[in-house]
Order: sequence, then structure tokens, then C-alpha cells
Amino acid sequence: MERRKFIKSIGIVSVSLSNIPVICSAQQLPPLSPQNGGRSILPSLLKTGDILLSTTNQLSSRIIRNQTDLPISHASIVYNTNDANNPEIAEAVSSGVRIISYKDVMKDDTLCVAIRKTNLSNQDIKTLQEWLLTKIGSDYDFGGVFEEWLALKAQWMNNLRSIALGNPKKFYCSELVNEAYKGIGINLLKYNGPYPNRNSAPGRFVELTWFNELDYIGHLKY
Repeated sequence: MERRKFIKSIGIVSVSLSNIPVICSAQQLPPLSPQNGGRSILPSLLKTGDILLSTTNQLSSRIIRNQTDLPISHASIVYNTNDANNPEIAEAVSSGVRIISYKDVMKDDTLCVAIRKTNLSNQDIKTLQEWLLTKIGSDYDFGGVFEEWLALKAQWMNNLRSIALGNPKKFYCSELVNEAYKGIGINLLKYNGPYPNRNSAPGRFVELTWFNELDYIGHLKY
């Protein structure tokens, strides 16, 4: 089966689901189709640092999914869970880096999946929050997105390491998430070369669930 069809057939599937409790009954939130191997969860299960992978019906989302061959187009990170039913989410969108409520995020999302880097310490969480807070208002990294597209579609770009269309002070969605984790010494996307980051599209986080580097928590919307 070709890669695109395989990914779409399994959805976003955990390789480690045994420790995830059932959060709600079928009457509260219908379960996912068994063929997807997923489960529905409520926002109260989220923790600071969890990564949300999502998609919408907007044209930009469809373009990203088409160009990356993956079923998601956006990545964000849980910033604060003081309100368990409406956590705060940090994300990089075209208007810049912002903190937005979970309920506002869900208004446009047609799919949203939570994944987690386990065993974060209290200090890790505090550092993540402090780092994200300093990035609020940063511009969107349009150049980095174009650079990422070139790296995906034009193999010859891999040899042109001196070309950097992105800006280290700006962020696109998955770049913000990865840089936040690098701030606590965790390089999720394992890119150690010169700027800009290569192959850091949102779908890369999906791949990490296949190898137990990130745990699938559940579908918040589908």
C-alpha cells in the first residue's frame, strides 16, 4: 500500500494505548470507528506541554495536507490547564504567535488529536511556559514555510545549506512546538543542522507516535 493511503487508513494511531483510561461513555462522546484505533477524550485530560495536531476545512489546511501527504495541517501546544475544561493553547498562525482558549481553537477544527511527551518534570513545564510566553506576538515565519516546502519538494535544496529563507525570531506552527521543547533539552524532530529546520512539517509529530517517542492521548474532535 502506498504511503499516503496507509497513513489515511490508520488515522493517527497510538503504539502505546494500554495506560490511557476511558474518559467518557459512548453517550457523552461517541467512540471512533474501530478501524482508526482511536478514542474520544475531553479537554480535562490535557496537560501542559501536550501537542495538538489538527486540521480545518480552510484552503490553507487543504494545501498543507496535500503537499505533505499527511492528514493534519497544524500543530499547537497546551500552555496552561488551570481551567480544565478550557485550557489555553499556544500556537503560531498567520497573524503571529498567540495564546488562545481551547474552545476558540475548536471552532474551526474538524479534527484535533492530542499527543504527549511523557515524564516532563515540574521544572520542564515551567520552562516551557516561560519560553512560550516570551514568544507571544512573534511574527509568523512565512519564509520558513516556503523553505520547508522546497526541502520537501526539491531534493537539490538539501545541498544548499547556506540558503535560509526563514527567520529564527519567527515561527510557523510545528516550528514553535519543536523550539519550545528544544528549550528544555528535547529535540523532538531531531534536527541538528544549520538553520532553517528541515523536514519539520506538522505531520512529523505523527510519525513520532509510531516509535514511542510521543504517546497518543486521544481525539478531541473528529
